[in-house]
Amino acid sequence: MSSVWDDPELGEEEVTPLPETSAAAAAAPAPLPLEAERLEALAAQVIEKVAREILPEIAERLIREQLEILMKETDAE
Repeated sequence: MSSVWDDPELGEEEVTPLPETSAAAAAAPAPLPLEAERLEALAAQVIEKVAREILPEIAERLIREQLEILMKETDAE
C-alpha cells in the first residue's frame, strides 16, 4: 500500500540547515511584548496559509487512497 509520502509528484525539496547558535545567542533576552505580538501574528498568517493551501490536497489524497482500499475490499467480496 502506498501513501501520500511516497508520491513522486511531491518531489524532494532542498533543506537549509539551521545556523549553529552560540551560548550568547541562546541566552538572548526574551522578545519585547510588541515583538512577541508581531511574531504571533506572523505565525498565525503562515499557519493559516499552510492550512488553506496544503492540507486540502493532503486530505484529498488520503481520502482517495482510503476509497480505493474500500472499493477493492468491496469488489473482493
